[in-house]
Amino acid sequence: MERLTARELFDKVSARLSLRWVAGQQGENRAIVPAEKQSRRPSLAGYLNTIYPNKIQIIGTEELAWLDGLDSRQRWEMIQKIVGFQPTAIVVTKDQTVPSDLRDAANETATPVWLSSQRGHELL
Repeated sequence: MERLTARELFDKVSARLSLRWVAGQQGENRAIVPAEKQSRRPSLAGYLNTIYPNKIQIIGTEELAWLDGLDSRQRWEMIQKIVGFQPTAIVVTKDQTVPSDLRDAANETATPVWLSSQRGHELL
């Protein structure tokens, strides 16, 4: 397989991972490519990483708490940075509320945001 779109991935795993698509539906054609085809570190999915961003960025309780601890300017800059990496999708765990600023940024940049009832390590 050369590439898999966000829509194809969502359709394949949404039932098993309890995923709901909550923002950035316009980004359904974003693609994820096999690790061996990537020029950087081959981590396709993992917890939020802004140094070596994963193609599927998982945002759990700790990551949301970290965002909440930033002042408004830092938070805005960080959310812009996260969506600027153009991940295939962002997954928020444990049915937590997706912050409105993250949802808005995802919709503006066509970044798929999925919500799951599962915990991060279960999604990985």
